[in-house]
Amino acid sequence: MARATGQMMTAMTRPIPMAPLLNLQEHPPEPTEADIQAQSEAEAIPFLKNWRRHLVDWKAEFPEELAHADGNRLDPVAHLLPLDVGKVYSAIERDDPCRSKFGFIPAMASSSYAQIGALNAESFCERVLRAAGQVMTDGNTLLDDEELEMLAILRVNRDFMERMRTRFAHLKRERCSVHLD
Repeated sequence: MARATGQMMTAMTRPIPMAPLLNLQEHPPEPTEADIQAQSEAEAIPFLKNWRRHLVDWKAEFPEELAHADGNRLDPVAHLLPLDVGKVYSAIERDDPCRSKFGFIPAMASSSYAQIGALNAESFCERVLRAAGQVMTDGNTLLDDEELEMLAILRVNRDFMERMRTRFAHLKRERCSVHLD
């Protein structure tokens, strides 16, 4: 028993080998926000190029909806606006399950409410309606539609116009020699 205790004591008094301390010089520094942004942009460029080059055969994708369309020219408003482009996004995701061609662009496009572009138009309409409400107060209720529209557009673009006037003040005295023929 004493022998076993002696062996245990020797094992306990022996120094435990420690892992070498990490040399901080060997590890690269953490990437900065600018580095991450640059790397993300570099990775996204091929996907964006592929997305811009991608052509959709609308008549093949929507044969029933576009059966009445004449010729090869489709009007974006009359023919394409009513279509459910979610079917196109789903087909793209199904054909590229590894996301090697378009990355997450189809998933992002199909996840937005009413697809991409609709929310931008809605926010612009809200800005114009708010400006029209500021123009047509209780004292200005006799404005006709055309006057209200002009004043609302001026109100929406007020900050832009003021910035241009201060930035390009030196140009306001120049005469414009533009002739409309």
